[in-house]
Amino acid sequence: IYFPATAGATTGMINGISGFWEPSNWLFSFGFFLKGFLILKILAIILLIVVSSILLFMGGYLLGHQRKPFLVFHPESTPTLGGVLKVCGLILLALGALSLFITIIGQILWALLIVLCAAFFVSILSFIMLTYL
Repeated sequence: IYFPATAGATTGMINGISGFWEPSNWLFSFGFFLKGFLILKILAIILLIVVSSILLFMGGYLLGHQRKPFLVFHPESTPTLGGVLKVCGLILLALGALSLFITIIGQILWALLIVLCAAFFVSILSFIMLTYL
């Protein structure tokens, strides 16, 4: 809000106080917002790399434990559990690798979409694993 200069002592005082509202004196200028968006983009890239590495680790862990007992599960005695671990491990490895690749090439929105799909898949995986308890 900028009050144009008019005659009178009160308007001069208002204009002096409201100098903050002039576009040249804005605290939140375009450059400030640009730096903020750059920081947010860097943070998003870092978080996507962390999530991608977690997905890769989970996929590798599930593939590595197809025939070994882990936690409370015993895939060596239940062959269907080994198959579920193989399929889920491959899917998690694929999602993690795809998310990491897309993050590196700079398509953050696609990487976020893949991470959302991976989160949905991991929640479905937890419900599938409940049947083998």
